[in-house]
Amino acid sequence: MHIKLLNATIESYKQVAVPDLEKYAHIAQEEKEKLLKCVEEAAIWLKSEIGKQSGLAKDVDPVLKCSDIQAKREAVDKVCRPIKKTPKPKPKEEKKPEVEEPAAGAEAASKEGAAKEKANSTTGPKDAPAAEKVPETADKMEVDAEQAASN
Repeated sequence: MHIKLLNATIESYKQVAVPDLEKYAHIAQEEKEKLLKCVEEAAIWLKSEIGKQSGLAKDVDPVLKCSDIQAKREAVDKVCRPIKKTPKPKPKEEKKPEVEEPAAGAEAASKEGAAKEKANSTTGPKDAPAAEKVPETADKMEVDAEQAASN
């Protein structure tokens, strides 16, 4: 059972190093090489130990122990898991420039200006000369001329 578990761990981590696999494309090549080296060393060690064990008689103490296999699996996990779990970088968000519609903004500004002038003309001193008061029709004509020019 421990041998199967170590083999499954090795195969799982080998998938990270597959070049065409999009899921792990964000991992640096150096990290993939480090992972692959660790996994290959574990596979070679396991094959060697199984070979030694298979040559022994059944009444002799085993060369390959479950604790050794588990320790090797944990060592492989310690090296390979952080590489496999490397998060994908977040995509860069492009800031879209906020463009205000010039016709709508100019029209709103003109209306505010006209309203202020109207308020000033009605709340101004009663003795103010008529020349200082701007007739509303002239202001409206300027706005209409600006709108026609922008269209």
